[in-house]
Amino acid sequence: DPIKVDLGNDTIIRLGEKVLIDAVLNIDPDRILSVQWSPESSTCSGCTEFEDSPLISTLYSVKVTTLGGCIAEDEKVVIVESRNLIFVPNIFTPNGDGRNDLLEYSSAPGISTIDRISVYDRWGNVLFSRHNLTPGDPAGYWDGSFNGSPVNPGVFVYLLEYTLVTGEKLTVKGGVTLLR
Repeated sequence: DPIKVDLGNDTIIRLGEKVLIDAVLNIDPDRILSVQWSPESSTCSGCTEFEDSPLISTLYSVKVTTLGGCIAEDEKVVIVESRNLIFVPNIFTPNGDGRNDLLEYSSAPGISTIDRISVYDRWGNVLFSRHNLTPGDPAGYWDGSFNGSPVNPGVFVYLLEYTLVTGEKLTVKGGVTLLR
């Protein structure tokens, strides 16, 4: 039987996530002479699987050679998505019940910094603004107040600027409803 190697289907990951690159073979590992990866893995020399966290979409290929000189090859594309890495809810209820009391956004691992988050009222007045935060820093979550006083329920606009681990700068903006 001919030697076969299978890297599986192409995969989509979000920037900052890890992916398992696994060469499934139909032969005993003791019969393998060499395993060559492209791009070369810094963590895997001659192994049949490794984890990677690519910054850009990458074509992985493997070439397996047996002791008898048989060769099998396969390739797999890992598509890295760098958009929609931040989720900002469209409603929150800062009423002191301990649930949903902050305008708290969540971010994927591929974000290095939150450059700015600002919240505006419908007339364009800045109610809340923070700069140069690490993702997940509670200082970047709005509590629904302005100058220490709760704002009235309504719709507010946010602007969130962030930098990816690749250095690319992105912006997300939208509206959020505050209920009490």
